[in-house]
Amino acid sequence: MRYPRSKSLLLVIALVMNAATIGAQQQSFEGFAIGVRPNAVKGEVTYQRENGTFDLEPGLKLEEGDFIKSGANGYAELLLHPGNYLRIGPETEFQIFNDQHDRMRFKLNHGVMSFEILSREEECCRTSLTR
Repeated sequence: MRYPRSKSLLLVIALVMNAATIGAQQQSFEGFAIGVRPNAVKGEVTYQRENGTFDLEPGLKLEEGDFIKSGANGYAELLLHPGNYLRIGPETEFQIFNDQHDRMRFKLNHGVMSFEILSREEECCRTSLTR
């Protein structure tokens, strides 16, 4: 009679441990899956939010409405979603219109930006825009 109770207890422990592991995985992945984040910044690159202008720093979460501007020697690589990048060169300005990972929209005001996007088949697609 002890065996059915032991099996039930083991099943409950396994389910609790599995739920804790899934919760930890979701928390660690959440920062990467949501939003636009600078991955690398060189030279003068700033972002404007509402009435303030600030230096762009790696890891910062950018928001809808933010303007990103690079100076004459500026360069930035932004992580859009794991494996997907947006890169800007010198003298570039763009705005984030939508930062949801499946509906991202940007407006290039001037300069150069390039995208590196992975497809579902793990193939890479690169494209550049100049304005």
